Amino acid sequence: MSVVAAMHAAYNHGMAVSASMPILGDMFRGCGVSRPLRGLGLVLMVIAALSGPRTVAGVWAQPPATPDRSPRDTIREDIDHIARLFYGKQFEAVVRDAEPLLARHGLTPTSVAILLFEAESRARLGKQDEAIRDYERAVPVIVTLNNVQQRRFAWVFFRLALLEREKRQLDEAMARLQTGLQIEPQNMQAQILLGELFNERGERARALSHFKDLAASSLATNEERAVVAMKIDRLTGALGASVLPPDLRGASLYEGASIGLVPLHDLPREVVLGDVCVALEAAWRIRCEVFPAIALPDARVFASGRAQYDGDQVLDALTRWYPFTTRPRPYLLAVAGRDLFGPKTRYVFSWQTRGGTAGNGVMSVYRFGAELDDFYERPAVLMRRVTIQAISASGSMLGISRATSPECPTAFPIDFLEFQQKRGRLCASDVEQRDALLRARGGAATAFGEARSREIERVYRTYYLE
Repeated sequence: MSVVAAMHAAYNHGMAVSASMPILGDMFRGCGVSRPLRGLGLVLMVIAALSGPRTVAGVWAQPPATPDRSPRDTIREDIDHIARLFYGKQFEAVVRDAEPLLARHGLTPTSVAILLFEAESRARLGKQDEAIRDYERAVPVIVTLNNVQQRRFAWVFFRLALLEREKRQLDEAMARLQTGLQIEPQNMQAQILLGELFNERGERARALSHFKDLAASSLATNEERAVVAMKIDRLTGALGASVLPPDLRGASLYEGASIGLVPLHDLPREVVLGDVCVALEAAWRIRCEVFPAIALPDARVFASGRAQYDGDQVLDALTRWYPFTTRPRPYLLAVAGRDLFGPKTRYVFSWQTRGGTAGNGVMSVYRFGAELDDFYERPAVLMRRVTIQAISASGSMLGISRATSPECPTAFPIDFLEFQQKRGRLCASDVEQRDALLRARGGAATAFGEARSREIERVYRTYYLE
């Protein structure tokens, strides 16, 4: 549950506490997440609440841009100074400078942003006990605020719960979490953590009842529903049992409009492209192949000042590496571990050519895995996100029009919350366009058969691709 997002809001609070207190939902806008604890790590949430309405999605963690400075007084300048150090990952410097500044200003609803930056910096330095003490120092300030103002700081209690859970202080973690949920009961990711804490404390029946209540809730995104289903299946002894994979034994798999996945050298090992290929074959009914990893020259494709790949440059480099006339598959999708941007964007999930009989694309897994918490079923959720994005990017390359339903994998999300609404199953409009494409350019076809169908079932059950 994203600390980066939460600290962005706390920073903004320090900038304009007398005028308005930023809604935590604002902290992810423009970066891929629209609410904290909705699809990123609790940890990323803290950082964005301390900073302003433009930050990073994880979650999901390229430092977000610092808001316009326009200093009006000393405390604003000092908060801005600490924020810049934090986003520059100068955590030792944050700890060094924070206490003298707090001594100068005192601990108030405005200066509390400095303390929260200090607390999270200590956590990033592995000093859990000191981080907990600093976060606890902020609580007396938070409780003096009214209900609306306190909502902006619910994440502080969630962060304390995670830190205490890491120390296996489960009773303390439970108390912190429940305090936060009294302030923000709508936070589904925190509700999932609550069920996990019930289970870890040995209250299995209570955990199962809680997860069943969450499954019936109207608040959850499709991704959160998948996580809750994993929890319920695990507690009832059959992980994947609630998933209904498609039966494609008699369906046809086409060779003509095939796709190749190209791992870049920095792709994390936890991303299993073979499984992504299985899901792409099931969705588009075209052959998918994983190519050997390649190392594109950073000087050409990586903007070091932004710590991101340049999407256009990666597409050009792919063409040089695999010329259209000799490449083994007409469509190539590079998969990167580092972050990615396109023209006039802060970041993108993927960047690709659209339509045509061949094409290039690149997608980044960076924001899908940044600070995913273990209680949120990290391995499965990471692969679920990567797979859904691969379906979206490859669909665009094939010329499939964007869907009108927000739940379709081909729908356009402006932030991470909208991405979490997606599912793995194609919508009717996607299927119609796919089938027309296959009739026109599918080429030779073979049946999926028993073995490939079993692989599809395994992938769908493992990653809860509904």
